[in-house]
Amino acid sequence: SMLWRVAFGCFVIGCNAAGFQWQLVKPATPTQPAPRAMAACAWDAARNTFIVFGGTTAGNGSTSDVWLFDLMTRTWEEAAPLDANTPVPAARADTAYGLYSVPDQ
Repeated sequence: SMLWRVAFGCFVIGCNAAGFQWQLVKPATPTQPAPRAMAACAWDAARNTFIVFGGTTAGNGSTSDVWLFDLMTRTWEEAAPLDANTPVPAARADTAYGLYSVPDQ
């Protein structure tokens, strides 16, 4: 049985009685972010979601998009600002992040 799992990209590493094992998790739909390097990544354990911010893509340079990968449904969703007044971070290839609790709306 699985003791714990940590998402990294579209790969999952699990630990069970046999030890650590990598498993490729293929998205359930064709919607997904462009391939990129040097993106900032985070894991939201409360929502079982892997978060990707920015990075560099072939031909487009640095980006400021945010993508969410739901490990349970295996679907990617591009995040949007909360409203038209919400500032969008500048495009970049690396960053720092902090998580804080926000009640579901």
